[in-house]
Amino acid sequence: MLYANVGGGLSEFAPTGRPISPITSGFCGGGVDLPSFGLAIAAEARVWIDSLASKTVSVFDATGNPLSPDTGYNFGGKLGGMQGIIATPSGDV
Repeated sequence: MLYANVGGGLSEFAPTGRPISPITSGFCGGGVDLPSFGLAIAAEARVWIDSLASKTVSVFDATGNPLSPDTGYNFGGKLGGMQGIIATPSGDV
């Protein structure tokens, strides 16, 4: 894949614009590789994001710690290069 192993993480900012996440890398791990164009915040303040390069879904807790495995969730290679994710009020992602 053209963009494999890009890496990158998730950035979080305070309402004042002050960075909360690590400045250079953001929150990393859990299979994130070239995060997509959106994320979803689900029950228990879990943050879900899909990755274009790794074709995975990853989940982080409210403090930026990855809850998904190092390879993310790829459902047996059945996912493609997704470009968005949603969470429903019932907890489905």
